[in-house]
Amino acid sequence: MFKHILIATDGSELAERCVGQGLSLAQFLRCRVTVVTVTAPYSNSGIFGGMLDDDDIVVRYNQSWEKFASKVLGHAKDLANDLQVETDVVHLINPIPSDAISTAADSLRCDLIVVATHGYSGVQRLVLGSQTNEIITQAKTSVLVVR
Repeated sequence: MFKHILIATDGSELAERCVGQGLSLAQFLRCRVTVVTVTAPYSNSGIFGGMLDDDDIVVRYNQSWEKFASKVLGHAKDLANDLQVETDVVHLINPIPSDAISTAADSLRCDLIVVATHGYSGVQRLVLGSQTNEIITQAKTSVLVVR
């Protein structure tokens, strides 16, 4: 049936449930998994414009999101190891999570994308939520939406 599942997570409680369900499905089907999380690149085009164009701020911003992504993906990897599911983890940087997720699924030749109905939103996090509809629309493969 499915040979390679892409699971998208933003670290929210619902997305973590999505990871668990996606990994359980992969365990049952004996297929590979790639878990991805997407963070937005630093942008100085916000309300402060060029005022925040400082190398130190950019470095701290990137380090903060890298640390967050490592934590989220590390948790997914631990769960995958517990379930003995072959799993890769990938941190993608893209201002439009749905694009990053759909493109990753294509390039990795995944035959199923697993996403949550919604995740964090606004400034706190820029993954999933309304992005789920975009993934469903853009994806060239099947999409499983977890509530």
